[in-house]
Amino acid sequence: MGGISEERLLSLRELAGYAGLSVRTLRGLAHRRVAPLPYYQIAGKILVRRSEFDAWMHQFRRSLRRPDVQGQVGRVVDEILESLTPDDRRAHNPAAVHQARHHGRSR
Repeated sequence: MGGISEERLLSLRELAGYAGLSVRTLRGLAHRRVAPLPYYQIAGKILVRRSEFDAWMHQFRRSLRRPDVQGQVGRVVDEILESLTPDDRRAHNPAAVHQARHHGRSR
């Protein structure tokens, strides 16, 4: 049978048991506008292939590890500072500007 999978379709109740989600939640996910759960509807019954559900779920995968926000911010700041010319650094460093003003006024 060209292109049709022989994998059994799951009812929402069966999928709920597999996924650990309620039938109501799965129904809502199937009808949402953005990234809806892929399903087949036959005679009003919603059916889902487990492999399609697994592939769909993968887009929502999140790591349990907290992102290293401070490290990321530090790297961005370092990149910006490295891209600045010496004149840019002085202009954006209030202490250097203050020091240059006072030394420039001295006789």
